[in-house]
Amino acid sequence: MQRENGKDLGSGIDRGVFGNDNEATNEIAGEMFTFIANEIESYRSKFGTMTPGILPVSGNTPFGLEVGALPSGRHAWKPLADGVSPNGGTDTEGPGAVLKSVSHLPHDRFVQGTLLNMKIEPEMLNSENGIMQMMALLKSMCSLGIFHVRFNVIDRETLLAA
Repeated sequence: MQRENGKDLGSGIDRGVFGNDNEATNEIAGEMFTFIANEIESYRSKFGTMTPGILPVSGNTPFGLEVGALPSGRHAWKPLADGVSPNGGTDTEGPGAVLKSVSHLPHDRFVQGTLLNMKIEPEMLNSENGIMQMMALLKSMCSLGIFHVRFNVIDRETLLAA
């Protein structure tokens, strides 16, 4: 990849990727999700106004099979981001930054819900300090107005062995 000033020009990781609490990126994400909610709510069915939700459960994997490579560095035909979670491996600033980015989304507009999946290493919960950090993360989630987070407490080796 061509580089300028030490930054990889072809990778979104160097330019502020969602999930790293980058102000400009967070603002764009908030605007895009507002647009999506407005668009969905503009449709009517025999049951009434359509309502948005970002709860793919595992739909991000088959949907990813239909999407080519993206300028962000995401490879073709790989799973898309899960719900409102950052793309795998792109959040480099820690769980607090992920929560701060996700807090910029208009969760109250997505009445079917929004889902943030976060993976937590089991070792984090093996000490009093780790438990306190997890409690602080939960309090932050609530104070930032994030409605739905699923914490997966599992390590990489267990996932690879499965």
